[in-house]
Amino acid sequence: MGDRIHLQIITPTALVCDCACAALRVPLPDGSMGILPSHAPLLGAVEEGIVLYTAEGRTHYVAVARGVVHVADDEVALLVDAAETAADAALAGEALERVKAAARSREI
Repeated sequence: MGDRIHLQIITPTALVCDCACAALRVPLPDGSMGILPSHAPLLGAVEEGIVLYTAEGRTHYVAVARGVVHVADDEVALLVDAAETAADAALAGEALERVKAAARSREI
């Protein structure tokens, strides 16, 4: 296996992230989980929170609403109701509030 993970974060209206990363952390209902290359296959629920991933030597932040995560063969797909990238950790909290509001507006 390689030393990178292909990450995609997908909402019903956009492909928010499509990149190769060294590691990522995903918010789950029972806490966050780190994913490294060669991770075991996984299908799980994603909770509202901040996805952190390391690419190009720096940490990136994406606020996400609820959804699912699928991990297999160094491919990670997050299918979420809403998502927004943030420039840094301080702005990620504000982005998360906007993502939560966007997800609530789509609820039936």
